[in-house]
Amino acid sequence: MTTFDPNEKKKLDEFWDSLGYGSKTNKISRDENKIIPSEEIFQTAFSLEKYLEEFIIDNWDSIFPNYDLNEEEVDGKRKKLRIDNGEIDIFAIRKDKKEFLIIELKKGRASDSVIGQIQRYMASVEEDFAKNNEKVSGVIIAFEDDPKIRKTLRRIPNIHFYQYKIHFGLNKLKI
Repeated sequence: MTTFDPNEKKKLDEFWDSLGYGSKTNKISRDENKIIPSEEIFQTAFSLEKYLEEFIIDNWDSIFPNYDLNEEEVDGKRKKLRIDNGEIDIFAIRKDKKEFLIIELKKGRASDSVIGQIQRYMASVEEDFAKNNEKVSGVIIAFEDDPKIRKTLRRIPNIHFYQYKIHFGLNKLKI
């Protein structure tokens, strides 16, 4: 680990403080042009679920290239699908129109109760939208899981769990 000169350390401490992390320069390794945070620093979750949702929607084609969003826009804003038992975070359909995809987002830890929630959504979509024998699948995206959710999901083949990670680094530009 390289030590920082006092001026550089102070600037980095101010940067981490502005992000809400406090002083982190003692946990940063450095090469010639990169400041690389340790994994410990950036094992962090989105502060609000809507930020996770916005990130996924903004990067939809890269994350879910085989699916199209199946949602309305009202006044230029995305409108979530409301069903009889809740509001689906993200509703999509496979490009070949043979599968609906319900995505449930959790900004932090997902407990096993999310399985019941997504199953209720899937049942509603199956009943109200899958008129031509389309398959209905679910995806849970969260920062963390718990042992109960893993055990339960082993028994449910059409619901998948994805853990998101946030990676961050700085590259110093040569000017």
